[in-house]
Amino acid sequence: MERAVRLLEMVVAQSEQVHGDTHLATLASQNNLARIREAAEAVQQPDTGNSESPPALHHHSDTPERT
Repeated sequence: MERAVRLLEMVVAQSEQVHGDTHLATLASQNNLARIREAAEAVQQPDTGNSESPPALHHHSDTPERT
C-alpha cells in the first residue's frame, strides 16, 4: 500500500503541473489518493468490527473534458 500511495502522490503532482489543480483529471487523482490513504490506514488499525469494504478507486479516462 505504501508504494501505491507514493505512486499516486506522483500522479497528483504531475496532473497538477499538466492540467492545473481544478481539472477533472487532477481532482480524480486527488480523490484516488485520499481513498488509498484511507484504505492503508484501515489496514494498519486493529479490527473495530466494521465490515465496510475498502474504498473503490475511480479511473479517469484520457478523453478531453466537454464544456
